[in-house]
Amino acid sequence: MSTNKNTAKQKVLIVILSIVCVVAFGVGIYYTTIGVPPTKKKHMREYYQNDANYYSISGIIKRLDREKRSIVFSEVVDSDELLYLNLGYRVFAPNIDALWEGLDLNEGDVIEIITAKSRFWDGYAPPIVSIVFDGVEYLSFEDGKAALLEWVNNLK
Repeated sequence: MSTNKNTAKQKVLIVILSIVCVVAFGVGIYYTTIGVPPTKKKHMREYYQNDANYYSISGIIKRLDREKRSIVFSEVVDSDELLYLNLGYRVFAPNIDALWEGLDLNEGDVIEIITAKSRFWDGYAPPIVSIVFDGVEYLSFEDGKAALLEWVNNLK
């Protein structure tokens, strides 16, 4: 009799685990095929439209990745603002290739950027919407912000 109870419990457990696996698989398929959920996209758009969510900070460049359009910082210069170290910040510019060609940056250079604090998912690269290097503005806040909002609107 107890063997039948154990077998029934095992069957119920297997059914529950199967349902959990199917649901988890379905959610994974949804996010990989559908992309960013509309509610998250709306939140991102509202967040990035608000100028109060941006701040200026200077950092020392640790690594440049022109292919990924990112800059990694090794440390913050004279600021209490948040800068994620060892994390690639993604540059948003209307003509990114022309920006990279005109921007002669090297590891160890100190640049001033305008970025936003919010991160929307793991692996998300915070945006750079303005770059000033050696007193010269290479990417204006208005152009960078417009490029970022265009990117958000085109997210799949």
